[in-house]
Amino acid sequence: MVPPRAATVRNPRSFAAARPAAARPAAARPAPPESAGPPGRRPRPSPTEPTTRERVLRAAVRVFTERGFSATSMREIAARAGVTKPVIYYYFQSKQELYATLLRHVLEETDKVFAAEAARRGTAANRIRGLIATHVRLCREEPELARFVYQVFSYPGALPLGFDYQSLGHRILGRMEDLIRTGQRRGEFRRVDPSCAVMMMHGAVHFYLAAHLCGVPPALNQRTAASLASILLGGLAAENAG
Repeated sequence: MVPPRAATVRNPRSFAAARPAAARPAAARPAPPESAGPPGRRPRPSPTEPTTRERVLRAAVRVFTERGFSATSMREIAARAGVTKPVIYYYFQSKQELYATLLRHVLEETDKVFAAEAARRGTAANRIRGLIATHVRLCREEPELARFVYQVFSYPGALPLGFDYQSLGHRILGRMEDLIRTGQRRGEFRRVDPSCAVMMMHGAVHFYLAAHLCGVPPALNQRTAASLASILLGGLAAENAG
């Protein structure tokens, strides 16, 4: 069965709405370093061009993913973004705040996408198919962000980022757990531990996507998502569900 079309929600790669974990009041901040000088000298950026802040965030994703949190320096991020270090510190007080802003943004936008998919009408099985298809689509469209998030959640222990990112990750997984409980109540799924089922399903999808991100050539497309969902849901199906 072809999974339903994914919900239309802001692309996680769009950093325009990314909010820092602890934003400073605008009035307390100095003018951005790149805007210093007489007015009218700097050309206005095109509406399609990323802002300086977005360029910093995109560069940070690449450097953090390549080098990890501890080994990354603000100097490297500035060089990759084509700005100076004072420009980064105008937007973010520290490396921790920059990292936390990235992670919070990606997780919150992913949670919105998953919430919209889980709220669709239809059987629990079809909505889980939609969640798996959405997961595959996001990793296909935004591999850098996918690598970044996988790296964070592979880190032993919790990073001191100023917000409970682990609970936010658990909330995303909880959307599928709720659907499994719904399917059990409706007789679609057999009685198994929903948490265990989610971990097994997420682990299988995660491993497949991680292999793709590491360069192994499995295709990330709608057929792949439907095949993964079919295999995984087959183990959950109630005996009389057909």
